[in-house]
Amino acid sequence: MKVEDLFWELEVLCPRKWAEGGDFYGPFVFLEGEEVSGLLVCLNLTERAVREARRRGLNCVLVHHPPARGGVERFYGSSPLTRALSACFSGKVSAFVLHTAWDRAPGGQPQALCEALGVKFVCSLEKDLEGGYGALGEFEEPVPFE
Repeated sequence: MKVEDLFWELEVLCPRKWAEGGDFYGPFVFLEGEEVSGLLVCLNLTERAVREARRRGLNCVLVHHPPARGGVERFYGSSPLTRALSACFSGKVSAFVLHTAWDRAPGGQPQALCEALGVKFVCSLEKDLEGGYGALGEFEEPVPFE
C-alpha cells in the first residue's frame, strides 16, 4: 500500500467532514509514492515519536494533535516542531493528523478510551453527524473506588 492509499483509507474511516471548522486535518508530512512499512500512532508529532517509528522500521505516523496551529511563519532549528519535521524528512516518515475528526468519529477516541477502561459505551455526549463528542458509558460490573 502506498502512503496516499493509506491516507485515503483514513479519510474513509474518519472523514474530514467530522473535523471542527478551522482544525487541521490530513497529511502534515506527505511523502507520496512511498510504500507503507507500518504505522505508529501517537498523540503528538515529536522527534522522539518519529525516531521510534524509524527504529521499528515504520514510515508513517498517525498523530492526534496538529503539530502547528494557526500557521507557521518560520522554523527555528532548535524548536520541537523543526526537529520533528527534520526527523520526518530525513527518515522518510509521513505524518497524518486526525484530531477533532477522531474525537467525533463513531468508534473513535472516546469510545476507544471506554473500551480500554472496561466501560460499556452507551452514547456520545453530543450527537453530531454519525458520531459525536465525548462518551457516556457504564461499567459491566460494579467497580470499587478506594
